[in-house]
Amino acid sequence: MILNALGFVSRPLYMHPQFFSGKPVEHLFRHDKTPSATGAAETASPAPESCEPSSESTVLHAEHFNESSLGRALDDLYTAGTTSVYYHVASQAMQRVAQMNRPFRRSLGRELQESLRLLRLDSTSFSLHGEYPDSVERQKRARAREEAIRTARKEGDMDTLERLEEEAEEDDAPFVITITHGFSKDHRDDLKPFVLNLVTVGQSRIPLWVEPLSGNAADKKTFRETIQSFLASVNETEEPYCFVMDSAFYTTTNLTELSSRHFSCPEDARKTLQALFKTAKYHTAGEAILTEVRGYASKGRPKKGAEPPLQGVQISAPLMEDPKKIATALSKKGLFVLATNNVDDASLSSGSLISTYKAQGSTIEGSNRFLKDPRLYAESFFLKKESRIMALITVMAMALLVYALAEERLREALAALKQGLPDQLGRMTNRPTLRWIFQLLENIHWQPHDQDPAGMIALTEDQLRVISFFPPGVRQYYGAPEAT
Repeated sequence: MILNALGFVSRPLYMHPQFFSGKPVEHLFRHDKTPSATGAAETASPAPESCEPSSESTVLHAEHFNESSLGRALDDLYTAGTTSVYYHVASQAMQRVAQMNRPFRRSLGRELQESLRLLRLDSTSFSLHGEYPDSVERQKRARAREEAIRTARKEGDMDTLERLEEEAEEDDAPFVITITHGFSKDHRDDLKPFVLNLVTVGQSRIPLWVEPLSGNAADKKTFRETIQSFLASVNETEEPYCFVMDSAFYTTTNLTELSSRHFSCPEDARKTLQALFKTAKYHTAGEAILTEVRGYASKGRPKKGAEPPLQGVQISAPLMEDPKKIATALSKKGLFVLATNNVDDASLSSGSLISTYKAQGSTIEGSNRFLKDPRLYAESFFLKKESRIMALITVMAMALLVYALAEERLREALAALKQGLPDQLGRMTNRPTLRWIFQLLENIHWQPHDQDPAGMIALTEDQLRVISFFPPGVRQYYGAPEAT
């Protein structure tokens, strides 16, 4: 499915056999060969009539990639967890990049310190046609349950309330999106969308985190939840992350939760609060509230009568509008407000803040455009099960991951060697798009014959030159020399 998507040929699931019919599938995909009784590997078997690979089959054919088998693959991906599987794949890919000594940290911005890792968070929506009865039924159950919960709370029926809350948890696990009316970024209010939250790395389009959400999901709530889910999945906690988002995140609740920290003493807490609002142009902090945080440092039952020791101090304060500052701002119309909770001026200057945010258009928004390209079949979902839609958009994000990493790798190699490739107008460039490279690599043929059943790959001189800039594993597959 990833290869199909990267081909930009608009082939939905049921047309996968047609997509692979002209390609050497038996060389691209192979099962692990099962040793025979003599210890030798079994020979390749022809495609079975059922169009499904048998247990003895060692070679796949185009007919195996039919709608049913791919549908089951999507079901398996959903069962395993779309977001967790994707993050595992993406993080492993980034580790491989680091092992290749390709310093992607250069993409994080020159004025950012090494300890600050820049991530971008944005959302997009995909409008769907047709009816989704499972989503309608889930919404009916949810509304009925919410009404029953309100009634139970009003009447003080704690047994019924506990039962209803347990039913709600069971109904939401595992999570599946609801196709329902919500804010459509495609401006198609007549269609039911679903939402995709996307986190990309630095100044690139490399997606590190994808999270399919229901059609009525609101950025003001889901951005905070996405950040929390991402941080909970990351093993490294020593270095802070810097998230770049649109203004949907800038709410009192989000700022309060994101800034919740434990301090060793009240003075440190007050200093941090003052620093947080020092650069706020339109708001000020209300009366600060200090709360002692107590707890036991070790596990196990504490001694009888023992008081939990003081672990730190937590500070909170309401976010309040400053009338004078707002009046001044209104007198200067045409200004665009950028906000940050990074109070370390040496780490992120005002100029760097502006340039970092302005890069949204060529980074994460470019990733959204990739996923919604009409030539990529994520633009049209010919699926009726919401779980398969979640799995398919995850596969499309994996295609974007491969695309972005390959494009970065190629551009890096061209820059290092101070060489270029011809663009659409024949001019040399060291920053070609991978889509254009795919066009240059069209019509690569595999040519077997009687004397050489294994065949050979026929490449033109220009195609060999393009492949020569890729890593050794790719060059070896095509028999291309290394570029110098």
